[in-house]
Amino acid sequence: MTPQLSINPFSQGDRETSPPPGEHAAGIPLVPTTYYFHGGTVTRIETHRELESAHLQMTENPTDYLVTILISPSPAQITQIDDAWNLHPVLVENLESPQQGKFQEYGTTLYLPMRAAYYRDSEEEIELVPIQLLLRGQEAVIVFPDGVWTNGQSLTLENKNSPLHALTRSEHPRSVRRVLHAGPVGLIYWLVDSVVDSYMPALQGLEQDKEQIEVEVFSGDGSASERIYRLNQEAVELQHAASSLARNLPLLERSLEDSYPHPELQTYFGDLNHHLHRSTAEVRALKDALAQILTVNSTLVAQRQNDDMKKISGWAGVLFAPTLVAGIYGMNFIAMPELDWAFGYPAAIGLMIILSSGLYLIFRGRDWI
Repeated sequence: MTPQLSINPFSQGDRETSPPPGEHAAGIPLVPTTYYFHGGTVTRIETHRELESAHLQMTENPTDYLVTILISPSPAQITQIDDAWNLHPVLVENLESPQQGKFQEYGTTLYLPMRAAYYRDSEEEIELVPIQLLLRGQEAVIVFPDGVWTNGQSLTLENKNSPLHALTRSEHPRSVRRVLHAGPVGLIYWLVDSVVDSYMPALQGLEQDKEQIEVEVFSGDGSASERIYRLNQEAVELQHAASSLARNLPLLERSLEDSYPHPELQTYFGDLNHHLHRSTAEVRALKDALAQILTVNSTLVAQRQNDDMKKISGWAGVLFAPTLVAGIYGMNFIAMPELDWAFGYPAAIGLMIILSSGLYLIFRGRDWI
């Protein structure tokens, strides 16, 4: 099915091609951030006439495509996309309130939500970056709701250090050039691969903190338990993001096989699945390791508490002997023996010392004190 493209109400130039008042403008309406990919080259669409020309050229070149990039889109921009593509209400809701979802086909429009991840070591937190892809025919919309790339870097189309610059400039790096020749399939591979590649650095950050926690656990740091719980929660969030994408990829691949047949489609997705499964497996291994560390930490804490109780009990026993003797003779009954004895006091003190010393030696020998 050939998508419909026409004029762009966001463009300020080329006024002679603007629609008459009241006329609806169909197609992607964001010319200032729309790019035309043809034969590995990229042209930024600046005017309505260029957009119409690109549309005509696309009908003759099935590997050509248009990409619109939305960075922190406003409600008005989402409304323009809705008006242009006549989106399903559920899809519009997902665009307005990005959340974890699944791959879905809404008529001829494919919707793929993803969450990249990067690790903030100072806060020991995983930050999830929502990225949404809409694909219909030879048109695509890439949405960055938070305005950041997969590594948390702020995105601007004009910034030469921005990862999008590698996609939208005319001369591409070798790693990008080949996939762009593959049409929409190559674009999807590039975007999904960027998301998958973000998981390993985030996982490495968690691994480094896990090693630090292991040192804390065996050094007797009492705050290790809380840190383990927090780190485990971050690992769970990373696992959810990776697992969700792993569930969506087979659905996406089957859909692309029907709508976008390409000889290297299975090769591309085989590579993605390999890296993604490796990431999910390592996240699961990290969670298992954290669970084991938590078990060891709980055992060590219980052992330290038991040692403390032994010491408390031992000293309580040592102090109990003189307390018992003093308590008995402190009752001052008239008929108590040795009250009138001249050596009664020294004898009582001596008895206290002998009993306390004996108990101390016993507990010391059992390593209770």
